[in-house]
Amino acid sequence: MRVSYQWLRELLEFPWTAEEIAEILTHLGLEVEAVEDWRGRYSKIVVGLVEEVRPHPRHDGLWICRVAVGGEVVQVIAGVAPRQGQRVAVALPGAVLPQLGESLHVRVFAGEMSQAMLCSRWELGLGEEADRIWELPENAPVGVRLPQYLPQLEDVCYEVALTPNRGDCASHLGIARELAAYGELAVHLPPVLPDEVHDTPVGVVVEASEGCLLYSCCLVMGVAAVASPLWMQLRLWRLGIRPHVLPVDVMNYVMLERGQPLHAFDFARVAQRRVLVRWAHQGELFTGLDGRTYELCPDDLLIADPEKTLALAGVLGGSSSQVTGETTDVLIESALFHPVFVRRAARRYGLETDAAYRFQRGVDPCGVLPALRRAASLLAELGGGQRAAPVIAGHPQQNSRRVLLRYDRVQRILGIRLPPEQLHNLVQRLGFRVEECSPQACTLRVPSFRNDVSTEVDVVEEIVRLYGYDRVPVSEGTYLPLAPAVLPDGLRPPELYYPALSALVEWGFQQVITPVLIDPDTAQQWEPNPVRLVNALGLEYSALRPSLVPSLMRVIAHNVRVGERTVRIFELGKVFRQHAGSGQCLEDYEERFHLAIALSGAAAPLQWGVAQREVDLYDLRGLLEQLLERLRIPNLRWAPWTEGRLPALLPVALRIFSGEQLLGWIGQLRPRWLKVLEVEQPVFVAVLDGEAMHRCMQPATQRYVPVPEYPAIRRDIAFVVDAAVPVSLLSELIRSVGGEWLEEVTLFDVFASPAIGAGKRSLAFALRFRSRERTLREEDIIPLLDRIVVEVERQTGAQLRR
Repeated sequence: MRVSYQWLRELLEFPWTAEEIAEILTHLGLEVEAVEDWRGRYSKIVVGLVEEVRPHPRHDGLWICRVAVGGEVVQVIAGVAPRQGQRVAVALPGAVLPQLGESLHVRVFAGEMSQAMLCSRWELGLGEEADRIWELPENAPVGVRLPQYLPQLEDVCYEVALTPNRGDCASHLGIARELAAYGELAVHLPPVLPDEVHDTPVGVVVEASEGCLLYSCCLVMGVAAVASPLWMQLRLWRLGIRPHVLPVDVMNYVMLERGQPLHAFDFARVAQRRVLVRWAHQGELFTGLDGRTYELCPDDLLIADPEKTLALAGVLGGSSSQVTGETTDVLIESALFHPVFVRRAARRYGLETDAAYRFQRGVDPCGVLPALRRAASLLAELGGGQRAAPVIAGHPQQNSRRVLLRYDRVQRILGIRLPPEQLHNLVQRLGFRVEECSPQACTLRVPSFRNDVSTEVDVVEEIVRLYGYDRVPVSEGTYLPLAPAVLPDGLRPPELYYPALSALVEWGFQQVITPVLIDPDTAQQWEPNPVRLVNALGLEYSALRPSLVPSLMRVIAHNVRVGERTVRIFELGKVFRQHAGSGQCLEDYEERFHLAIALSGAAAPLQWGVAQREVDLYDLRGLLEQLLERLRIPNLRWAPWTEGRLPALLPVALRIFSGEQLLGWIGQLRPRWLKVLEVEQPVFVAVLDGEAMHRCMQPATQRYVPVPEYPAIRRDIAFVVDAAVPVSLLSELIRSVGGEWLEEVTLFDVFASPAIGAGKRSLAFALRFRSRERTLREEDIIPLLDRIVVEVERQTGAQLRR
């Protein structure tokens, strides 16, 4: 939120400089992110009077102007012709205009000298009009420096970062309260004229009382809907609000002053002179001030008349009742809307307006009516109108929140002892009222504008914030517990987490940690019915991820875009899905721990002795075999994934089993799916179910295996088999019939050629035999090889390649 130093000085008489204000606010917990100092920027800009305007004799489109700037007359060459007798802002030589950023000097245009420059509001940083010269009011004194005529220019603006709980500081009054508490000063609000005696010809009916706790309005009649005074326009522009017409500017001005959002309706457009606060109908259409049409939901809170919708309550006004230059009677609205309904509507339609910003954080319930009276008074004063009496629907809010503050509790939390009198002084400066006291405690009435204070510890936090964190002594000794905290079962990572993490990092992979929230379109590519959030931060983060792969792909896409083609990453995290029921209770949902690995780019670093190649599926498969072996998961089996394969995968995908237990899958992503992420290189991924792996893990027992005493015998054997027969089937079959001497079966060659038949391929295996008791001979091995050949040919239709 932007805050004006000059405006704070009008509300509070303080002794601090603009620089000291920034330090004090940060000290109080209101972080000042940026400071804009406009002092001195307009020192060489004066008010001028145009005395003569004539065309440039040698250049079409230029005008020669003689402008009086006090005791002298200067000649100015302008691209836009001003009006004779017009008062303008004149930049003299040496001036630095905020939007141009360079010092002006005398220049010659086609033989004619220009001694100054006539400024637009855009060039001065005071508006959007860049194509016309700024016309000052007729009472602007000629020759006077512009900051003397408009003191609002010599201001300092602060960008204050408010936390969501400090809605009370979303106004200059709220910031002034904080400074007043810090310096033990008094806040002075502008006076409000008493209510007029005229009856208000408007009726108000609140049908949605749970969404609108209090609704009030006031009619100001006979208003001249002209431009607001220049001082108000400049102040609004400095604080980031574009000026419109007087009624609208007054609403924004009072909102910035007091933090209560207000809205102005053209009363002539309110049908039957009745205002309804109701819920929207399903599919009801609403056209806002932004020109967009919204299809509403039944839990949208509306301001309407008997014929049409006037506003989306607390968020956006409607075009059907907006104030224009022809408006004469203005109906001012000031209400207390429930933050939840405002927040839902603002997020649903992507409308982060100034009003929604404040209603979502909570406004002062006791400030609704004072803000209404202040706005009506100011509009009647500046627009020449007459005010009717306010109409109030609902009960004005009373401040009834109380908190018990125990003195010893303050000492235990802060570690320092403060006398009760000092505690009373601190809380009273913050707006609390001390109602009942005893030697041990006191009862405090919480100020109505502090809706974030509800418990004793909240008050203690306020005390130390005002007392000063820097004044709390630090203990000489700090004790850290050496024993690690025991996490609950639901938060504790599975047993295989750290072994898998250590192994993958050791092998050159990088761990990534990505958000669990993704967009629903991506989630639906991995789960038909992903888990959606009811109150999401936005559409992009409205679904819980059903897989780790989409997040890993975004990481790879980012690396590829910045020129890092070779990526080896993994993530250990949770995925979510709805496995049963209607989704109305937590038992209908499931969280599972997954390990996802992604490979892309070069298979090995660039070096002179090794030919470069890209990674393939077998690199990832070999990695998984090593990883699962380290995790003590036995009996691995690989099977083609044919039925139910994910649409994002190419057909060359495998499922991984330990015995009959499915562990996960491995595959290559489709290029068209990667193209959306601007990744034009192959990416291979593997996903393993942590719970399934944990069930298959064998106990970590150490067993001594003696060094072999007898040599091994290698025999190679090749089969010609249909290409559709998986290698894993042949490998497992050879192992099962090879006997106890068969130590290892390794595929070392795959060959396909028309010479061996269409749809056929040759698979060559290296078999290693060894006995622990004696040296094997040829006659020992031949029967085993014969048995292997017979079984493979019988069960797979293969033929021994001779």
